[in-house]
Amino acid sequence: MSSGTFFSSRRWAWLAAFAEIVPPVVRAFAPKVLVTQLGCDTHRTDPLAQLRLSTAAYRETAASLHALAHEVTGGRWLATGGGGYQWATVVPRAWTIAFAEMAGADLPDALPEPWIEQVELETRGEIPATFSEPPLERDELDGRTERTIEEVKRAYFPFFGLSP
Repeated sequence: MSSGTFFSSRRWAWLAAFAEIVPPVVRAFAPKVLVTQLGCDTHRTDPLAQLRLSTAAYRETAASLHALAHEVTGGRWLATGGGGYQWATVVPRAWTIAFAEMAGADLPDALPEPWIEQVELETRGEIPATFSEPPLERDELDGRTERTIEEVKRAYFPFFGLSP
């Protein structure tokens, strides 16, 4: 496996799969604009996907997509929101992280108090006060994930003129 140019040494399985597959395919496809759908179903609290991502993973993914957009499309990146069952606790934070990355904006970690209070009243529950989250247990890249990544590369990379 390659070293994954975009991601730090945190090699969670999902991030590793993204790094190994997405950038090479985008480079080979050479789109004029990068179009992404920024769903939040992958968050650790989402009841369906069970992919266990955190806002740190969303931040890292957004940064890599931003770099990839500048490398391949001259910075043209169209992102849409979507997906995610945690509409009060995850979706606004994840989308804000991504859109701040796209705009090159510095994002303070604290969420605005009036927003927190209003949403807690509406949901009758506590919501996070920050964009960041406590570190997750590392979902280390294991043999099964490595095999899956290699199978995807073998099956699809040739369609893009890439070697698996």
